Amino acid sequence: MITQADLPAGLQLRTSAAGGPQGSSVQVGYWPGRGIVVAHSKEGRNGAVLLFTVREWEAFIQGVKADEFPAAG
Repeated sequence: MITQADLPAGLQLRTSAAGGPQGSSVQVGYWPGRGIVVAHSKEGRNGAVLLFTVREWEAFIQGVKADEFPAAG
């Protein structure tokens, strides 16, 4: 498991402007040579992060644009 504490110093995570209740948000960043990191803003340094290859991330973005993921509810 990779945590935010395992990320290299200086790796910038961008925080979503569309935050959830009580300021919780998704954070995304690029880890050179490794891929795309996705984290939760409320988890802190010990919180788990997801790591995707660039190819996996691009496939996800294409799916979002193609409306492949219906809204919950």
